[in-house]
Amino acid sequence: MCLTLAAVLSWASFAQETTPRILRFDPNVIEIGTVRFDGGPVTVTFEGENIASKPVTILEVRAQCGCTVPTFSRKAVRPGEKTRITVTFDPSGTFGEQKRYLTVVATNGDYRKFNTLEVHGQVERDQTEAEIRFPVLLGAGVRTELETVGLRKRKAGEKVRRTIVLYNDSPAAVKLSRKWNRRIQGDLEKDVLAPGERTTLELVYRTRGLKKGDFSDALVLRADGKDLKPILLQGTIE
Repeated sequence: MCLTLAAVLSWASFAQETTPRILRFDPNVIEIGTVRFDGGPVTVTFEGENIASKPVTILEVRAQCGCTVPTFSRKAVRPGEKTRITVTFDPSGTFGEQKRYLTVVATNGDYRKFNTLEVHGQVERDQTEAEIRFPVLLGAGVRTELETVGLRKRKAGEKVRRTIVLYNDSPAAVKLSRKWNRRIQGDLEKDVLAPGERTTLELVYRTRGLKKGDFSDALVLRADGKDLKPILLQGTIE
């Protein structure tokens, strides 16, 4: 059975590589240049030609992320004719160089083929990359992703695990430590961060003894012995 399945998968891969292409996009990479994060969405259009001997239908276009939204027609394209895929890129949540890929899945009725499209450009914004990726400033140049960490619904007695990323955005090294809390366990991956370095805290939260209903707690970290802004931990006991 295992050999049969392996043979089928191997044949499917071989068939995908050896069957003739059915759509050609020229170009398959579109440059949008440099745009502002607050300048609004950017729309580009890819043009694909049916290079097969039979009508071709686009089944789907898979985007890499929600910031890239494709629009296309599932109407069959006759040999030699062209079809268009319009892609709208929203730069508002991005920064720096952007390479956004899309996978076009099409069929000629006999087999499926894939084409890869790319939208490439640069996004400028007033914030630094660190401020975008780690928007919560805890103090002393130490940043993190969330000011409130959700622990969701839990049964009393469960241990809840979360990974918290910390980043040193200051020009000097900082020594991190964790203020004691009987419900919070976990160690820092590294406790001394050079400028531009990051570390993780593998948090384990103990819910034993908590009553049914919503609960809230605080994770307090220290930088060079001084308390930072607490990270809130919130959840519900069923």
